[in-house]
Amino acid sequence: MPSRIAFRRIFTITTLGLLTACGGGGGGSDDGGSPQTPLSLDPNNYGSNPAPIRQVSDLDRSVGVYDDLTEIQTLVDDVDYALSSTAVGYSAKASNYCSQEAGNLEIKEEETGPYSGRISYRFDDCQVAGYPETLWLDGTLVIEGSGDEVQGTIKETYAITGRIGADGAPLGIKGTLTSRITERSYDDQSIEITSPAMEYLLRSKYVAIRDSRMSVAIKNDSFTLSMQSDLIGSAIGGFVTVTTPVTISGPLNGCPTQGHMKMTGDGVVEARYGQTTGTAAAVEILLNGSQVENLDSCYGSLPAVVGGGNSSTPLPSDNYSSTPVETVPGSDPS
Repeated sequence: MPSRIAFRRIFTITTLGLLTACGGGGGGSDDGGSPQTPLSLDPNNYGSNPAPIRQVSDLDRSVGVYDDLTEIQTLVDDVDYALSSTAVGYSAKASNYCSQEAGNLEIKEEETGPYSGRISYRFDDCQVAGYPETLWLDGTLVIEGSGDEVQGTIKETYAITGRIGADGAPLGIKGTLTSRITERSYDDQSIEITSPAMEYLLRSKYVAIRDSRMSVAIKNDSFTLSMQSDLIGSAIGGFVTVTTPVTISGPLNGCPTQGHMKMTGDGVVEARYGQTTGTAAAVEILLNGSQVENLDSCYGSLPAVVGGGNSSTPLPSDNYSSTPVETVPGSDPS
């Protein structure tokens, strides 16, 4: 089965990089008012309030969503690393993972075929051993995978709550992500990620995606991206719906050469790229139908969310490629 880690990087780099580096964020819906998936961790009803999109300064707040998700992803990666460094293999005793005798982490693995299987993690008031801050976790993570040497499907279901730091600040990860991966060769890969809802809460920071379908393909040194998703966050004070009326495409390490991203909240912001601008601009930004900016270029490379974070020493970006939380039985661990 193709590597889950590689495709998480592809998706994060491409989608969040485009949202923040080349055009901001927005919200709303183009689906004619179909029912929205309910959220359960939303602390301030952000998912019911279209984010304000009224002036150029509103766009700058979208970078806060990226920053919040970066911090949350760092926490997830660091916990993965702490768990995998403390004990080796699925047969290790739970006490090796949890600092307190009363805590428990139960891990079950089931292989159903050469490229299919299921791993479940159940935290029961587990204080994570070896983590720089005091971190308690409860709940479950289930990873199910199936496929063959070229194609694979990975479904991740999270229902985790906890508390972090001396003040016992809340954290939570809840939702489902399904990734359908094709890896014909190193430079010919694609992934489609769908999710009814995926929520992240860390202290007062909240980020979620809802009713999401995102497709990324990489061939040689080029990519294509299409998506429709609600993006919800405390940083933008509500939700935005992101769509791509024209698929975004271009080189991996440069500006998109064509594409149209539309983001709707209580207003609309649009980013048109390359040929789709109809001008010589690399990126054209429109706010509520009026052009507000033409850019001759955008960032040559897009930011990745990997490694480091709360640990006193930054972690190498591929440390977590060996963690059991990111591995499906029968898959390539790299």
